[in-house]
Amino acid sequence: MSTHNSTAPIVISDDEERSPAPASAVVVDDHPVVVVDEDAGLGGELPTRAQRNPNGSVSLPLRRPVAILRKSSHHGDRQETIDVLTFRELNGADLRAVAATAEAHKPIVMLARSAGINEAVMGKVYDNMSAADIADASTVVASFFGDGPKGKTRS
Repeated sequence: MSTHNSTAPIVISDDEERSPAPASAVVVDDHPVVVVDEDAGLGGELPTRAQRNPNGSVSLPLRRPVAILRKSSHHGDRQETIDVLTFRELNGADLRAVAATAEAHKPIVMLARSAGINEAVMGKVYDNMSAADIADASTVVASFFGDGPKGKTRS
């Protein structure tokens, strides 16, 4: 997290749906055959601006930083700008926490647990992230589930 001032537009994503595997038409013996690559997107690929760190975590600079104002009676008000999220591989406890969460909040809890950010704070950050940043953050977390080459980036 950095502490420079910035504002970000509010973008709310109601649905996080997986896109279908890419399909293409191939002609075999004068008959069209649809080919579906079931392994598409499961190779541990990262967004091009993501960086795999030596400890295995992945840092993702946000396209649109998110400014938050933290209010605390102990620490006073302080503004922070989140311009990079660093994600780590989830463990069993993290997955149980996600599974025990209401469906609408699962993406937020998964990102919060992986980034080590309080779920309430991540909820506010998520509500103000761009759809592109949400998609890329989800891709980074999903890369920890794949068994493909680590650190590979899309071109």
